[in-house]
Amino acid sequence: MITAIATPSTAEPMRVTPWLLADAQEATANLGGAMSSARTDATPAAHRVSRLALVARAAVVDEVLSALRGAVDDDLVELLLLGWKQRQSLVESARETLGDPVSQRSVALTEHRVATTHQADLHVVVDGTRVLTLSANCELVFHVVEAVALVRNGMLVGLRWGKSEVRGIITVEGQPVARRRLPLHLSVAVELHPGIRLVSAIEQAGHCGTEAKQPGHDRQPVQPQ
Repeated sequence: MITAIATPSTAEPMRVTPWLLADAQEATANLGGAMSSARTDATPAAHRVSRLALVARAAVVDEVLSALRGAVDDDLVELLLLGWKQRQSLVESARETLGDPVSQRSVALTEHRVATTHQADLHVVVDGTRVLTLSANCELVFHVVEAVALVRNGMLVGLRWGKSEVRGIITVEGQPVARRRLPLHLSVAVELHPGIRLVSAIEQAGHCGTEAKQPGHDRQPVQPQ
């Protein structure tokens, strides 16, 4: 598990689904519509949802909404950093810092986008019988204007600062349930513990062996992306 810690420590992480589902009234209404078009898992048990009284049906929708909130509980900043695992400039810096647990590189990242997709199945159970399976999808697109990442010993260990925007959408059975956008002006440092590995464990182990034989191995300076 990777933990993102903001400095100062009073900064609170922003979780994906609580942010996207902040308007509970809108999400509940949209989710009710999505459930009406969902595929069925059992017959005639599936008809129980449509026959439920209004109050009981609302309770089922609330339970599904709660499950949806727990489906993607990641922190927005952490997801952005995980999306940087394949950035060439970061991978190059990671290789150059292998075997050096002290030296830290600052890597400037130019404008780019990072997209992530998360899928989950939400099961609706009535009287102990699964009657519906709802297919949920959460898509996030980060538009990073500029940022400075921190690399040490082959790992992405933090973010010094950054300016970006994130757009997110949750769909259930292909129907939008929630859609939001948020500017992310990261003016505080973010540290990752233990960090995100940017090179393979095999490559890291091999490099450590080379370093042991060649303690004077020279490293080139990092070039901004």
